[in-house]
Amino acid sequence: MNFHQKIIEISGNREFARLMNNDFWRYNRILYRVHWGQKDGRDGERNIEHVRIFEAIQSGDGPLAELLMRRHVQSTGVVIREARQVRYGRRASDKV
Repeated sequence: MNFHQKIIEISGNREFARLMNNDFWRYNRILYRVHWGQKDGRDGERNIEHVRIFEAIQSGDGPLAELLMRRHVQSTGVVIREARQVRYGRRASDKV
């Protein structure tokens, strides 16, 4: 099971699960992976983000886990916007 599916499972949040498992987000995750894979060193950054989120959850630090997750979602949005710009010629400032 991958990191994101595990987070969905342990969150117990049905709305979050619905959102993360819809076709729009599946497509954007694929686009993200393709674009992310073209960035040297970014894979290590992503893994560090995942480890920090997991450690915060494991230690029971909800506020820290929330903060780290929000940052992770924001940085993911930046990469998706970059990928969409490359693939479709959209501006980096366009909303995801």
